[in-house]
Parts: sequence; C-alpha cells; structure tokens
Amino acid sequence: MLVSILSLGLLLGVTGGDTTKPFVFSHADVPPSFPDLDRYIDAHLLYPPGFSEICWEGRVWVFFTIAADGCTADEYTDPKHSPTGTAGKAIVQAAIKFIQQMPAWKPGELEGKPVRTIVCMPLKFGVRE
Repeated sequence: MLVSILSLGLLLGVTGGDTTKPFVFSHADVPPSFPDLDRYIDAHLLYPPGFSEICWEGRVWVFFTIAADGCTADEYTDPKHSPTGTAGKAIVQAAIKFIQQMPAWKPGELEGKPVRTIVCMPLKFGVRE
C-alpha cells in the first residue's frame, strides 16, 4: 500500500487558525506508521451501504493529519481527483469515514519527538471476488 508523506516543504502551517495547535509537518525523520495497514484496509474498507452494486473501481486519495498522539484528523479529498455524482460522493464519504474510524497510528517523529504529520493515502475501491 502506497502511503506518502507529502513533500510540500517543511512547514504546512497552523490548522484551522488555532495558534495553540502545533504546526503540521510534511517531513518527519521517522514517518507515521500503522501496523499491518494493508490487512486493515482489506478488512475494513467497504463500499457505502446501498452502493455496492455500482461496481465503481478506482482510487480516492485521502489527505489527513496524524496527530502527535497518533489519532487522525483534518481528513479531506481533492475534488478534482475524486468520483462525482451521488455514488461518487457516497464513496468519498466512506473513504473519509474509514480514515476517521482508524485506530491510532504510530506518529511521525522529528528530532526524536512525536509531531503532527500530513499524510496522503490512496484508498482503492473495487469489486472483490
């Protein structure tokens, strides 16, 4: 499973205008990780209820932050590269909900300390045999 730490520069900024939150880093000495990520995705990523018959196949790229405590936050997708229409919106919502419900990750580290790190994860939807 390809999971990339975005390379948009060292500092992406403060989240939501809240200056009490730490910066979000696009680079970490040790990137965030999730044990058995492929297995977790296979077991938990599902088509949204009522839409499995559409058989849409493709990837939804979800961007999110791994907080210093390992929790996910700030999930979003790029509308230019996401499925459209009613079914497409349901699939995007399912992808975001999947990320929101994930157990904690091992956070990224910078200079030996856990930091908030932005991640991009392509989630592949397809017909399973």
